[in-house]
Amino acid sequence: MTTDTIPDLGSIQTASPYILIVDDAAGHIELMRDAFASSPLETEICTAARIDEARARISERMPDLVICDLLLPDGNGVDLLPAGERETAPYPIVILTAHGGEHIAVEAMKAGALDYVVKSNEALAAMPRIATRALRQWEHMQARHRAEGEIRRLNRELEHRVLERTAELEHALRELKLLSGLLPICSMCKKIRDTDDAWVEVERYVSDRTDAEFSHGYCPDCAERSLEELSRDLRRHRAEPT
Repeated sequence: MTTDTIPDLGSIQTASPYILIVDDAAGHIELMRDAFASSPLETEICTAARIDEARARISERMPDLVICDLLLPDGNGVDLLPAGERETAPYPIVILTAHGGEHIAVEAMKAGALDYVVKSNEALAAMPRIATRALRQWEHMQARHRAEGEIRRLNRELEHRVLERTAELEHALRELKLLSGLLPICSMCKKIRDTDDAWVEVERYVSDRTDAEFSHGYCPDCAERSLEELSRDLRRHRAEPT
């Protein structure tokens, strides 16, 4: 990684990022402290010289960024990387190494490091700009991870709705098949035998299975018969002695 293409400092989501620097070289820590102190980037800096000391700092307060030397007295800086996918880690980590080489970068990145920096006075002096880039990159990764999670949630919700709608359509199709098949109907009262052996009115049977609604009236034949019956009743009533 080189420092001549590092982007300009800009606003990042965290107003004053809390940065943990882990290095057993006091001179290197002092150079980075001075660089952050003179930088427009407002930060809270905490330091540690060992892995166990760094873990204690992290347990006290979760950092926004960890800048960690690769080789420490009690272990490897990569040991501070949380297990799991890089996007789901609680914080990003930038590895410092005094030994350049592609294999160092590959191993650190495979282990989950966000970036790596080959130590030099120039690189340590540019650490505020490196930190800004790392924080911005981390924000973008987290935003993408959240968006992907939302897409997965929406896909699951859509699949659930499709399954529900499919079940509804299949049920409606079964009911339509019942309407189009042989219906057991009473010759006297005209009730229809339901699937649970209950006898229900035609109107109810059809309404429960379709969107049809019933309005009651008289067909011409029934209207004529009703008028004839009404006329006979009136004549009979008038013929009766008062």
